[in-house]
Amino acid sequence: MRPSAARRGPGQAGLAAAFVGAASPVHATGFAPQILAGSPVAFHPVPVTLPLADIVARLNELQAPFLFGCPSMLARLAGEQQAGRLRISPLGVTSTSETLLPADAAAISSAFGAPWSIRSPLPRAWSG
Repeated sequence: MRPSAARRGPGQAGLAAAFVGAASPVHATGFAPQILAGSPVAFHPVPVTLPLADIVARLNELQAPFLFGCPSMLARLAGEQQAGRLRISPLGVTSTSETLLPADAAAISSAFGAPWSIRSPLPRAWSG
């Protein structure tokens, strides 16, 4: 396991995941990190409502080995990664809350080179 995979966040030991989602627990992506507090994986909420530069800075600081977010934001972060502003190497990327379109999946896969999983409805064309 690489060194960053053992980090919960700055100054903490354990496994970490960055969760780019809602700022409020009214939405499931804002609630998930709160209900998972105390689990073996530390979920660090990164509000999707922050300016993109702030999200990138927070993710660069966290260096979490797992990244969760909605496909539209993951695609924007893939662009930041390709441009060199985002510098993370996640072991896994998970999309949630929205349909993951093929173009976004390709961009995310290319930028992060990490296995990803879908936790959102598949487009009709993918369901056969």
